[in-house]
Amino acid sequence: MAWSPDGGRLATGTYAQHLQVWETGTWRELLEILHFSGIDAVAWSPDGRYLASGTRGAECIVWDSRTGQKVNTLRGHLEWVRSIVWSGDGKRLATQSSDGVRIWDPKGNAETSSLEHAHARSFAWNAAGSRLATAGGGKVKVWDAEKRHELASWDSAADYCAWHPDGKRLAIKHRDKTVKVVDAGTGNVALTLPCGELRLGSRPLDWKPGRRQAGVCRRSGVGFHPRRPQWQERRFAPRTQRTCLGGPL
Repeated sequence: MAWSPDGGRLATGTYAQHLQVWETGTWRELLEILHFSGIDAVAWSPDGRYLASGTRGAECIVWDSRTGQKVNTLRGHLEWVRSIVWSGDGKRLATQSSDGVRIWDPKGNAETSSLEHAHARSFAWNAAGSRLATAGGGKVKVWDAEKRHELASWDSAADYCAWHPDGKRLAIKHRDKTVKVVDAGTGNVALTLPCGELRLGSRPLDWKPGRRQAGVCRRSGVGFHPRRPQWQERRFAPRTQRTCLGGPL
């Protein structure tokens, strides 16, 4: 799942090969795109114009988010694409698979660079596009995205990560079924929340723009929001086989 930059739309992708876009005020379906393979990742461009989906067919597909027209298909991974993140300026797109992390020009097919983090399972770009966080293999790392230089690293049984909009904190989903809010420079934990079993995929948790709302996509349909355990449950469609929850601070 992924919120649009203005918070007005939510994109969800499923193993049943459906990419759907919802209006968050009414939860009306705005767009549905049928893929030829299951979807493990979805990500909005910073301006909300494009939506990228990562598939089990080892492709990353870029779509026009309003019309559903295909813009580009990025091929090069050998396994399915598990995570996608856009740079803050929208000019770069990073993808992760079991064969590594790649950074692309979203309107071309050229791979521009790669990062070394063995067994990285997910990653997230900060809003400015200057930092990239990677999680997996018992580590969380923060990188200078331009120089590909490691800025911080700490041991963590983390599966997923998401930057807070202020660029100073990360939400980290741990294998102990908690979400931890940590300092992105030191890894110090500020808050620990029980979350249960999250739905597999690249963005089972995400901060809503404006810092006032977060979403967790789970198998059990139970969740907690930082600071206040008040969630609104949304079952988007029976075929999605998932429940997404969100709540205001």
